[in-house]
Amino acid sequence: MAEILQKKMELENELEQTKIQDEQKSKEWEAAFEARLKSVQNDYQKEIENRRVQEESQIETLKRINEEDEQKLKALTKTLGELQTVVAAKTQEMKDIKIVTHEPKPNFCQQSIKIAENKLIGSSDIGELF
Repeated sequence: MAEILQKKMELENELEQTKIQDEQKSKEWEAAFEARLKSVQNDYQKEIENRRVQEESQIETLKRINEEDEQKLKALTKTLGELQTVVAAKTQEMKDIKIVTHEPKPNFCQQSIKIAENKLIGSSDIGELF
């Protein structure tokens, strides 16, 4: 019976040792898990912060580009307005210009010869013939 009691005590001690070892392993595993979890959380937070910084940088870049584009648009709109004003003025000038057609001067050879009645050919009033 003593042997059985001794065997029982040894088994209980082994069981107690196994429980202690299991608890230590569990604590070690939990500590490793917590450390790994904190590492992953830190990496995740860093990634979130990096993305936030990148997005803010992109937003600032887009705002700057938008402002530049707005300034260019204003300048182009002003230039377009000026060009339209000039075109309108030139169009009005073109409308105001009257095309005057001059009758072509007849060639001397094509002029009809007028003969004055009762005039002598040798008289001094030759200028009146034409």
